[in-house]
Amino acid sequence: MLSVEETKFSTLIDKLTATLDSLRKSYNNAESAGPTAVRAKQQSLSSLQALQRGVAELTTLIAPKDAITLMTGGFIETKALVSAVELGVAEALGEAELSTAELAIVVGADQGKLRQVMSLLANRCIFHQRGDAFSNNAVSALLREDDPMSMKSLVGHWGTDTYRAALSLPEGLLIENALKSPWELQVGESFYKWVHEPVNAASSTKVNNAMQSFNGSIQCDLVTGFDWSSLGDTATLVDVGGGTGAIDLALLKQWPKLHVELQDLPDVIEQAKAEWSKSCPDLCSRASFVVQDFFQPQLCIHKHYFIKQCLHNWGDDDCLRILGNLRKSISCDGRLYAAEFVMTPDASAIKHIIDVNMLALVNSLQRTEKAFVDLFQKAGFRVITVHQSTGAISLIEAVPS
Repeated sequence: MLSVEETKFSTLIDKLTATLDSLRKSYNNAESAGPTAVRAKQQSLSSLQALQRGVAELTTLIAPKDAITLMTGGFIETKALVSAVELGVAEALGEAELSTAELAIVVGADQGKLRQVMSLLANRCIFHQRGDAFSNNAVSALLREDDPMSMKSLVGHWGTDTYRAALSLPEGLLIENALKSPWELQVGESFYKWVHEPVNAASSTKVNNAMQSFNGSIQCDLVTGFDWSSLGDTATLVDVGGGTGAIDLALLKQWPKLHVELQDLPDVIEQAKAEWSKSCPDLCSRASFVVQDFFQPQLCIHKHYFIKQCLHNWGDDDCLRILGNLRKSISCDGRLYAAEFVMTPDASAIKHIIDVNMLALVNSLQRTEKAFVDLFQKAGFRVITVHQSTGAISLIEAVPS
């Protein structure tokens, strides 16, 4: 008779095998086109997340001490990655393979120390190692400044700012610090105040670039994963706190009858105007740029509001102020669309990391569907559906209640 541990092991192996088979099938189908490809991509991501959880569970079953050691030592991996980014290793390698000695000369690092860090990263499948030589792979290429999907700024932001906040995470969990973020405990002021101070302009740029990098991965899912033509031929979508409007550009290109109104703070709007005029002057006729603080009342009544990944930056009270202003200025037949990560019982590790990231920096969180429903209800909205895109982002659709 099998022991409890043997039964768990056997069950887990069977589950992993089935998940691998499912991943192989869905990955192959994702190469096709149309609805089949969309469903296949969703299934591929779901299978991958299940596989990651299964491998983690297998590690805890076979080598529980390794599981603790790997998680505790995660900070070493973070700083190793930050080191590679700050040294410009990915750019130095380019399309070539360089020996450690050659690479060390180019980036100005100690050869022996660089080899240790690069070997660790290669072990984690970041960079390719062949003997004493290294080259870029599909993952490390994302650390290059010139890569269209570059994550260099995100690594810099998380690996410095969020890392700094995380140092006070244990203290930040105490009941007496409930109203303060770990960042505030570490730095002495809120992250939003700190990042907008002139002396921290470089960090502000890094944060903005990091968010653009992160949003780039979900932009396609939002643009193509929802039928925006359902808003009507003459619809104007008001993007609240929309930054420089990267997703609005993509929406206008994909949906030729749609118009947008981009709202944000004065300096952001000026930047948006300059970028749009330079990169896509032909689309400016279908866009308007409005200075608007979402904590202040809207100037006009609108039918379609869109707010993307803003609510997770704020606690419930602040979110109610934001949503309350939209509720007062939405037409009775209007719609509010909020793009957010929605936490589920089987949420991926990435979602959980982002969740605690928000806790560390701004004392906020990634909410569950129920939490969103309750929040919207308090603000005078009724959630009618939550659209799941092909990726991790969801689109919450609500109407005035």
